[in-house]
Amino acid sequence: MTPFNGDALLVMLLTFYPIVGPAALARARAERPEYFAGGVIIGREGDALLLPDGRVFDLIFNVNTPIQRWQILDVTGGGPGGPDHPFRNVEGPLVPIDESAFVEPTPHAVFTPLVAASYQELTPRDNAIGVSQTTLTEASSPGDLEAALSATIDPAFPALNQELASLDQSVPADVLDAARQQGFVIDAREHDLDEHAPPELPADDPGPPPSRTDYPDVEIPQLPPPF
Repeated sequence: MTPFNGDALLVMLLTFYPIVGPAALARARAERPEYFAGGVIIGREGDALLLPDGRVFDLIFNVNTPIQRWQILDVTGGGPGGPDHPFRNVEGPLVPIDESAFVEPTPHAVFTPLVAASYQELTPRDNAIGVSQTTLTEASSPGDLEAALSATIDPAFPALNQELASLDQSVPADVLDAARQQGFVIDAREHDLDEHAPPELPADDPGPPPSRTDYPDVEIPQLPPPF
């Protein structure tokens, strides 16, 4: 029979059975019995291992809870508090705490004078703020705004209503007919002739045109006959 190795058993459970629970422990015992060294699963929740030599190990921490995990905890002597456990708790009576043995501190008003002095310094400023608020409230009276609205906006309503009424009474067809008739109206002044006479030609005779002998260096091109 393979000797029991708690470290190897814990590594095997962490590696091959990440979902912790009594069902996973029973499956590991059936699939890999060599790690359990001939031990059997015991316990009310099926989370403990009983070895042939009588040792008992708790293999699931907080079984059937959201925080359960694998562990190897020797609970042979009744758990960590048992008489055979090397780190068992020291037995002794629980003694209630005597509250009279502790001297209660004497309360001292340390912060009250500081707060009172600061409040006294803020009192004149608070009064000044109150006066400013009163001034702003009085200055923000809606009377001037209502007077301006009455003088500007209110008279515009009758004029606007009159314009809307005139638009409602107007017929677009009349406007279109009047526009079409404008094309047939003759404006007698549209093509008036200018009554001013054209400018007269100068009376001086410029003389005959220049001949070839006057400009011997200029070549006069020969024009083709008209026909």
